[in-house]
Amino acid sequence: MKEILKKIDFVTVILLIILAIVSYCYAQIKLFNNDYINFCGYTIFQVITGSMSGTIEIKDIVIVKLTDDVKENDIITYSS
Repeated sequence: MKEILKKIDFVTVILLIILAIVSYCYAQIKLFNNDYINFCGYTIFQVITGSMSGTIEIKDIVIVKLTDDVKENDIITYSS
């Protein structure tokens, strides 16, 4: 019985963490009217053009580090 309670506690904690993350992301988009989610300096985008075909394809999901420190040969994302 103790093992089952430990597993239930673990699952509950994981679900609460997921709920907190989803709530934080929802608030950024809906309440603060951000164009994208900033989670610990990163965000996720879906590629919509084939300009990087061969490296990144249309409909790929990319994780992007939000920074102003851009160097030559870096792959960047932008919104027009």
